[in-house]
This record gives sequence, C-alpha cells and structure tokens, in this order.
Amino acid sequence: MSGLRVLLVEDEALIALHTQDVLCEAGYEVIGPADRLDEALSLARSEQFHAAVLDVNLAGELVWPVADILFERGIGFLLLTGFGFRLEIPPSCNGAPRLTKPLTRDDLLAALATMAQERALVFCEN
Repeated sequence: MSGLRVLLVEDEALIALHTQDVLCEAGYEVIGPADRLDEALSLARSEQFHAAVLDVNLAGELVWPVADILFERGIGFLLLTGFGFRLEIPPSCNGAPRLTKPLTRDDLLAALATMAQERALVFCEN
C-alpha cells in the first residue's frame, strides 16, 4: 500500500499512536491523527488522501460531519467504535466498513485492503 495516504481521526492518544504505527509499518502515509471534530473537519476539507479511518465518538461528538465530507468527496472510510454500532448511522456511512475496538492490526489492514480493492483507490484531488 506504499504511497497511499490515510486520514486518521481518533481521540484516544494510545489508540491513535498504535493505529498510526500499524499504518506506517504497512506503508501508508498518515494524515493526522486528528483528535477533535473541528480538526478532523479541517483536514477532511483541505488535505489530499485516499482513505480515512474514523473513530465514531470524538470526546462526545459524533464524527458524522466528517463522514459526510468524505462521502461528498468520494473518499472511502472505515468507522471505529468501542461502543458497538447501536447508533443510528447516517446515509453517508451505510456502506462504510465497521470495526470495533480494541482494534487488531490484521483487522485494520484487511479492512483497508478490501476497501482499496473495492473502490480502486486513486489519489483524490478534490
């Protein structure tokens, strides 16, 4: 996956560092991690990347506005949560892969690889 850029949105520092390490070791370039909704929104609007890994709950704020931006830009993303997926998911997230925490290296990389194959990830310049 060398050269693919991934936006990482995660508010738990240890999880963010671990996820960033896993992604970097697998050859991804990581944008972020963003740990607040306003920061994630800014990066989602302004940066160029291929895919995103989004924690659903950022210190009590749901990540749906970021997902909406990514959906509009045509950028694939996967959703992470430690609380399960009992929340109502907005339409922009219906097709997004979902992983629960604690996150394993294999699950994360498999989900990204599957998403890359399904979406034929290309560099997005929107």
